[in-house]
Amino acid sequence: MISGSVMTNSSLLKIKGLTSQFTLRDKSVLRAVDQIDLEIKNNEIHGLVGESGCGKSATALSILRLIESPGSIVGGTILWKGNDLIKLSKGEMRKVRGRDISMVFQNPQASLNPLYTIGNQLVSVLRLHRKLTKKEAFSEAVQLLKLVQIVDAEQRMDSYPHQLSGGMCQRVMIAMALSCRPSLLIADEPTAALDVTIQAQILDLLLDLRERFQMAILLISHDMGVVARMCDTVSVMYLGQVVECAEVKKLYHSPKHPYTQALLKSVPVADPNIKQHSTIKGDMPSALNTPKGCKFRTRCGDALEKCTEFSPKLIARDDTQAKVACWLYEGNNA
Repeated sequence: MISGSVMTNSSLLKIKGLTSQFTLRDKSVLRAVDQIDLEIKNNEIHGLVGESGCGKSATALSILRLIESPGSIVGGTILWKGNDLIKLSKGEMRKVRGRDISMVFQNPQASLNPLYTIGNQLVSVLRLHRKLTKKEAFSEAVQLLKLVQIVDAEQRMDSYPHQLSGGMCQRVMIAMALSCRPSLLIADEPTAALDVTIQAQILDLLLDLRERFQMAILLISHDMGVVARMCDTVSVMYLGQVVECAEVKKLYHSPKHPYTQALLKSVPVADPNIKQHSTIKGDMPSALNTPKGCKFRTRCGDALEKCTEFSPKLIARDDTQAKVACWLYEGNNA
């Protein structure tokens, strides 16, 4: 089922020209995020998709200013409710993290501290951000565990991470992320380490919480099926760049960029009579040595001569606000 939720038009997060890179020991530079534009609206679920290593997680960490040395943000703006997060002091940015923007990581058991109980970790977060007493924080933590559908929530407060399943740990991480009622939740491959039935439960939970709290979600995934089910809008990344962005139904029914088309054709279909499954030609080039011009041209069957010299810009392709970065379309050839 493809999501069709009604969204407001007001922009919550607007990224322009964001560039993040890592300087390696031999002084070579790996550009993980390369001048991307991205906009997330209020109450929207925005999918960020692409192959492993395309820069999805680096984008999320850049938004939260969690890119650490030898990495750094070297360009662009990240406008959050009109304020540029890149220009905030470390103290100001700490107030944004957790309170306004929270993140759920792809490996929940590794994200929780194995030395402390679930209750201790939840209470610590609540007391840090909301200045509650221990009693108030404990009560709120139990309610959060109930909210994310953990059975016997009060008893689970005394459990350590290793005593919980991966699905339960992910629910705890979601509870922790929701503790300050953020306006934006970044979910980085939130079901990657879970089995199929638990994946469906976690995705249903995220949909329910989005509606309940009217928050936006940036959903990072390589699973095109998950994105189709969950998202309102999708941005497709390749080698650090956004190459296409469109409303989810339009992108799935009429993909424009050759990479998006190839991604969708590579999704297996559970029907022996449909032979559309294929693989994307070649391997993704190293981010340390990207092709000149269009980065996808070495794997593209429709590449033009112009693609070898010039990198296309992400521009609107029609009046629907959908955008594509490809020389095959009129706007890029103007």
